[in-house]
Amino acid sequence: MTVGVQDVFEVLFGESIDVDVQVVHPRYGEGFKEFDIMLLKLAEPSDQPYIQLNLEENVPNENDQLWVIGFGDTEPLQLIQTFAFVLKEVDLDYVPPEECDLAYGYNIIQDHMMCTSTSDNKAPWYVQH
Repeated sequence: MTVGVQDVFEVLFGESIDVDVQVVHPRYGEGFKEFDIMLLKLAEPSDQPYIQLNLEENVPNENDQLWVIGFGDTEPLQLIQTFAFVLKEVDLDYVPPEECDLAYGYNIIQDHMMCTSTSDNKAPWYVQH
């Protein structure tokens, strides 16, 4: 695996480390996108910076800023998926589930989801992935 690369065409410039363990979410592949996640344990430590996962139940709070990154679909409304070649990022504001449910008119947010909005558009979006 190549670590520390933000462009899929620059894999030769990253740090090459073997993957020791792959852990696929146990509910992945059940016909839903919500569980499309995998954890990788590297065979040795990396020199690259890392992101610490949140383990606090009471975080985030209303209007906390969330940083979302990924190589995901850049045109989700089109039938053909178009994935990014360069790592994308966006800052979003956290919206509590109750407020999101009110905006949508029903209980749309499940325990494994978050609701967000952008600073310039207070209409909440729910995130399934």
